[in-house]
Amino acid sequence: MTEHPKLQRVRNLLAQAENPASTESEAEAFNERAQALMAEYGIDEAMLAETGQVEDHIAETQIFVPPPYSVEKVNLLCAVGRAYRCRSKYQRHYQDGQSGHLVTVLGHRSDRERVELLFTSLLLQLVTELARTKPKYHGESVTAYRKGWLTGYKAEIHERLTGAEQQAIAAAVPPGSPSTSVELVLSTRSERVEAEFTRRNPKVRVAKARTVSGSGYFDGRDAGTRADLGRAAITRSS
Repeated sequence: MTEHPKLQRVRNLLAQAENPASTESEAEAFNERAQALMAEYGIDEAMLAETGQVEDHIAETQIFVPPPYSVEKVNLLCAVGRAYRCRSKYQRHYQDGQSGHLVTVLGHRSDRERVELLFTSLLLQLVTELARTKPKYHGESVTAYRKGWLTGYKAEIHERLTGAEQQAIAAAVPPGSPSTSVELVLSTRSERVEAEFTRRNPKVRVAKARTVSGSGYFDGRDAGTRADLGRAAITRSS
């Protein structure tokens, strides 16, 4: 199936943001535009599906999250999924000689497309960002610092994505008109995903929240402003 033109534009913008030659301000601008376009695409597809013009069924997409810091990366993936009205679960998984996690993302087709596209880009950007980071305090564990950094990064990404979704909802409604219809469609889609997730995973459990001890949290949030935003606890399901 041919990729939607708007998603092609998103892919191109994210590729520019991933390019090490891009400055921080350029990467931020590319990401901001990509987020806005993805939000617009999600709403367009939701409204078209509501009127039967496109198929946007609920299904699952599986994404392998490699080490290192696979749990923190999983939580970033779950945060992106929540912003795009998806539910996720994960388990330890061994693939291509690596011990990481396999995440199952449940949601409507257009929302799962956005989750996979953005998360793939963020992983590439993380490699560059993490290479630049180091603990501020002498003797601090690099592992603890980077786990805190990734937690802050995830929080910032989720917050910005959620904001982009709200802005897209407002922009989708003509001036002076109520946004109820768009919000109702999106709310109904979320409820369908929740119900389907519960039906498929009646025994899924939520892991206890983990405490982040490193000093990298706020550095991670700052880095997230150059890419994407939430303050969700680390969970077994999301």
